[in-house]
Amino acid sequence: MKLLKKFFIISIMLVGIYIVFSTEEVQAKGVNSVVKHSRKIYYTTNGKLKSYKKTGEKGKYTDYWNMKKKYLVKTITYPNYYDDTTLKKYTVEYYYDSSLKLVFAFAYRRVDGKVKEYRTYYGAGGKLYRFINAKGKVKDYKNGRDMYDQRKGLPYLLYKKGMENFITAQESWIPDSAKIY
Repeated sequence: MKLLKKFFIISIMLVGIYIVFSTEEVQAKGVNSVVKHSRKIYYTTNGKLKSYKKTGEKGKYTDYWNMKKKYLVKTITYPNYYDDTTLKKYTVEYYYDSSLKLVFAFAYRRVDGKVKEYRTYYGAGGKLYRFINAKGKVKDYKNGRDMYDQRKGLPYLLYKKGMENFITAQESWIPDSAKIY
């Protein structure tokens, strides 16, 4: 049992290190490449949505899993439920790529009959490369903006909650015998 716990801890640490320090071609090419990669993930995921395993709790969240490769591809959180992994008053869609990284978050809600939306595009190491606010204003970060240093604002909040959702979803797939209590 102790060996299994050690294996689990080491596995989680390695995944975390990989996510933080992964260096893809996407990072080297800047904003346009990150946005292109995120859009590809967005359209591919939504195009294949029926082929993914759908899990979740009605009215709280919905997760979509690629069962062939065993990873989370999309999470949707809903505004009528609020906890540490949701954004109050917003429906949020989070998109993850096959290297287990959050690449795109899309938050939206209806205000006075109009849709108010925010979009964030993330590259390797959790860096923000593009933020589009509710008025459609685009803010690009040529070398990426480190979300671990920022710790404020909507792009950081979306990243933080997107990663919390990812971790929570992954934990739900761990067999009870491997969980550390």
